[in-house]
Amino acid sequence: MLSPDGINRLYTFATIEGTPLILDVAMDVDEVLAPWVRRALLVVAADAAIYQAKRAGRNRVAVAGE
Repeated sequence: MLSPDGINRLYTFATIEGTPLILDVAMDVDEVLAPWVRRALLVVAADAAIYQAKRAGRNRVAVAGE
């Protein structure tokens, strides 16, 4: 579920000496736009970054551009 003000995802993508490396990512966007526009743009950018990372292979990080 997406929160109105950000996205929080938890991924376990690597281990260090058998211990899972856990990355917690939180994002927030604050612009002078209607709240529904901010959320829609954030979801579109996050979706594009997810597919960019998937195309790059497993365990990849992608940053959405402006």
